[in-house]
Amino acid sequence: IKQLNGKAAEGRRAAAVALADLGADAAPAAAALEKRLADKDTSVADAAAIALGKIGEPALARLRRALAKQELAASAMLGVEALGPAGAELLPTLLTVFGKDTLDAERYKQNSERAVKAIGADAVAPLREGLKHHAQAADAARLLGELKELAQQPC
Repeated sequence: IKQLNGKAAEGRRAAAVALADLGADAAPAAAALEKRLADKDTSVADAAAIALGKIGEPALARLRRALAKQELAASAMLGVEALGPAGAELLPTLLTVFGKDTLDAERYKQNSERAVKAIGADAVAPLREGLKHHAQAADAARLLGELKELAQQPC
């Protein structure tokens, strides 16, 4: 945990990767990982998000808070991806960021696609709900397109 606050970005990233490898056993480091989501080095923020996702349910609230913050959302989506199907619970929060201007729209787009693909079939219902909201509709439709075969199945 101490290395997460080191001066060198590579050291902070390596610490987050090591914690990700621990999975749920890294839960005591969740607060420190959440702080790293705001790291100025995106590789550190991304590694911290993945570590939170690998922790699983104990980190859901932390990832939800990060998804709600536009400046942290792109990295937090990688945590949703690491959660896999359990990340479906976070899709409504993820969808609220859609339609807002982001500093790195392409990264946001790619990471949201990765998250939705990792969630799989459980992503379809929240994305269909997103179609009903003007600000979310275009992105929800795009993400449903990523799950084309699953989305075409009846509810």
